[in-house]
Amino acid sequence: SHPDADAHRRGYSDSTLWPLYHGVHDRPVFQRAWRQAYHRVNRRFAAAAAAAAGPAARVLVHGHRLQLVPGFLRKLRPDLRIGFFLPTPFPPPEIFARLPTRSEILTGLLGADLVGFPGPQAAHNMLRLCHDLLGLGHDNGVLRVGERPVTVSSRTVGVDAAEVARLAGLPSVRARARQLRRRLGDPHTVLLGIDHLDASQGIEQRLTAYEDLLRAGGLDAERTAIVQVVLPDPTPTTSARQALRGRIEHHVGRINGDHARMGGAVVHYLHQHHDLAERVALYLAADVLTVTGLSEDPCLVGKEYAAARTGGDGAVVRSSLTGAEADLPGAYRVNPHDGEALRETVLTALRSDPADRAARLRSMQAAVHRRDAARWAAELLTALTAPVEPLLEAAT
Repeated sequence: SHPDADAHRRGYSDSTLWPLYHGVHDRPVFQRAWRQAYHRVNRRFAAAAAAAAGPAARVLVHGHRLQLVPGFLRKLRPDLRIGFFLPTPFPPPEIFARLPTRSEILTGLLGADLVGFPGPQAAHNMLRLCHDLLGLGHDNGVLRVGERPVTVSSRTVGVDAAEVARLAGLPSVRARARQLRRRLGDPHTVLLGIDHLDASQGIEQRLTAYEDLLRAGGLDAERTAIVQVVLPDPTPTTSARQALRGRIEHHVGRINGDHARMGGAVVHYLHQHHDLAERVALYLAADVLTVTGLSEDPCLVGKEYAAARTGGDGAVVRSSLTGAEADLPGAYRVNPHDGEALRETVLTALRSDPADRAARLRSMQAAVHRRDAARWAAELLTALTAPVEPLLEAAT
C-alpha cells in the first residue's frame, strides 16, 4: 500500500536506519509504526521471492531497505542459497545498539548464507555485533548459526567501466563536454562534485573549503568554475534532507554573492538527475572531481570519473573515510572533517605535476577496470554456489 511504502522508505529506511548507519549529524528517528511497516514490506518481498525462485535457486537481496528478507525467506524456502549485500556503511556495536530492532535486524541478515559489504570495516562491525549481541564467534569470517555456516565478506563494488570508457570516446559526448566547458565561460579550472542529497556526502564541508580558498586567493574566482550536482530523491524526501538542501543552496548563494563576477557564477549548482552519458560529459569537462563522503562508501562516482578520463589527465580528491586506498589508488586522499587539509589537498591536486597526475590516473583506471561491476556481481553469485569458505578480504 502507499502508506506502507512511504513509512518503509521515507520512515524506517531513510529516517531511522540511514542516519544511524552513516553516523551523520541527522539524528535517527524511531517510530513504532515505521518499524511495523518495514516488517510488513520485508515479509512481502520475501514471499514474492519464495514464489519466484526455483528449487535450490540463488537469491541475492540488496540494500538496507530489505534487511529482514533473508530471515523471512530462510523460513519459507530453506532449500535456497541466499546472499545479502549492503552497499552502505554498517555501524559498530556502540552505535547499532541504539536501534530498538537491533536483534531483529541481525537475525534477518543471518538468514543469508553470505552477507557482503563494500568495505572491510563494515564486515568487521558485523562480526563484532554478532559476537557482542548474539554471542556468536567466527572462524576467519564464517559464523555458525545453529548448524548452518554464514560467511561475512568484504567486496569492492565496481562500475561498468567499459561502458563509461565507450561513452567517453563518442564524438557526441566529447562535443557535449566541450559545450559544457564553454557554458562555464571556458575557465582555466573546473572542479566537479556529483552527490546524492544526503549529509553523509560531505557537500557542506566541501563548499566551506572552496569558500575559504576563494577568500584566501588559493582559487581565482575569474579562472575557476565549481560545478556541484546534487541528485534529488526519486520520491518525496525526508525533512532532514529538505533542510540540507536549503543549507546547500544558501551556501552556494553566499559564495556567488561574495565572489562571482558580473555575468558569471563561481559555483554552478544543479539539483537534477543526469543520465550516464551526461555524467560522462561532465567528467570530461572537469579537471578535478571531489568526493568527500563522511563515512564508508564505494565511491562509484570517483570510479566512473577515472574510467571516463581516457585522455590521460584528471584527478580525484577522495575522502579517506570512504574505503580502502586500493579501492581507488592514485586518488588524493584527505579527511574531509579537516578543513585545512581539505583545502591543501584540492590545491595539491590542481597544482601537481602533469606526469604525476597521469600516473595516478592510470593506477585508478587499472583498478576500476580490473574490479568492475560485472566482476563484483559474478563473485557474489559464484560464492552462493561454491562450497562455503572464508571470504573476508583483507583491506588490500
